[in-house]
Amino acid sequence: MEICKPSIIDSLRSIIAVDQVTKVVCIPYFLSPGRHATEDIPNLIAEAKGELTEEGVDVDILLSNALGTHLDSMLGAVDVLVEQTLLCEGK
Repeated sequence: MEICKPSIIDSLRSIIAVDQVTKVVCIPYFLSPGRHATEDIPNLIAEAKGELTEEGVDVDILLSNALGTHLDSMLGAVDVLVEQTLLCEGK
């Protein structure tokens, strides 16, 4: 999970420093609630929270369910994309 840059902790540090946020909502961008979304990401977020706390950073980090766990919303978005594509094709 941490092979690609930026890492989760680096991204959080950047968001906190640049945007001066006090709350971050992390949404795992996975189409299904597999191992990465249910185990790996929560563990990495927990580790990042711990590191930031040790560094004296006061920020609330929340973790939602994976994007793919909201099937109705995803299907609605797919419907919109299909409709937009068909409308564009008809121009």
